[in-house]
Amino acid sequence: MESTPPLSVFSFQLSTSKGCDNIVTLQLIVNDLPNVVISGESSFCEGGSTELTASGANSYVWSNGDKTAATTVSKADNYSVIGTDGNGCTNSASLLVSTNPIYNISLTETICRNELPYRYVNGKIDTTFLENTPQLSVFSFQLSTSKGCDSIITLQLTLIPTTYGDTAAIACETFSWYEYSTLTESGDYTHTLSNAAGCDSVVTLHLTINHNVYNEISAITADSCYIWNDSTYCQSGDYIQIFEADNNCDSIVTLHLLITVGINHYSQTNEIVVYPNPTTGMLTIRGDNMSLLQLTDVQGRLLQTWRASDRTMQINLSAYPTGLYLLRIHGNKQSWTYKIIKQ
Repeated sequence: MESTPPLSVFSFQLSTSKGCDNIVTLQLIVNDLPNVVISGESSFCEGGSTELTASGANSYVWSNGDKTAATTVSKADNYSVIGTDGNGCTNSASLLVSTNPIYNISLTETICRNELPYRYVNGKIDTTFLENTPQLSVFSFQLSTSKGCDSIITLQLTLIPTTYGDTAAIACETFSWYEYSTLTESGDYTHTLSNAAGCDSVVTLHLTINHNVYNEISAITADSCYIWNDSTYCQSGDYIQIFEADNNCDSIVTLHLLITVGINHYSQTNEIVVYPNPTTGMLTIRGDNMSLLQLTDVQGRLLQTWRASDRTMQINLSAYPTGLYLLRIHGNKQSWTYKIIKQ
């Protein structure tokens, strides 16, 4: 059937009850339907709303019951509206409205405190935790999704603390400990280990270094042998015995022993004669080619020097305390050393 034009005239010929013709003329006007359109955002963030606006008619009735041109909706649905124009003609439109989700994400991170400052990168999160960060901290990050909605990420950060410990040691002379191969001084030293969690464990060593004690003694005897701490020595010489000191280290004592059985004078060579030995003061030295005389104690400290002016020299030892001394005589091509006993 062909569509009716907007303005049409129709004639109808009818008969009355008396058989007479009756002409009826109908003028038909066809009005266009209103063009109802819905505008507005077809999606919104979860928990929000969007405003829909209808146009193209004079009055409107929405599927949610609103009877205004604009309506605010806060949930996802297929919304429709019927619009009526001034001719009483109606038309409808519909729009599918959806919601975009908001994400609330909880994350956890555990690190060692000795790793601070620590840079944390996860997706769009890029932040640095500083050294003063509390041991247990909660951080919130507000980001936007691709739809422009808020995304709340909560990060719970746990810091495993550095553990500390102490130990003490006492040693003689030297001590070795981890990277410290040879420690010779008392003091505090630290070394870092890893604890069960893989974090730092700092150990402090409180070290005391004690030292060996050294002493020297001299002994002169007219006996054929000398007894020292249950040991018997029958020849002149230097002897060492080791004891335990009060600090638990070694006490090393050197004995300078001179055995003087039958000594009235001492001749080391046919060229040099020294007498009397032992002496109470005056000592005579006779020999050829003498140039210099030096007197030292048994530790080697120089006490006095004489220039030899004759083949016979006399030196006075009365000012020196009783004990053992060494007299070194220098010649033109050689030298001689004598042990002198001062009584």
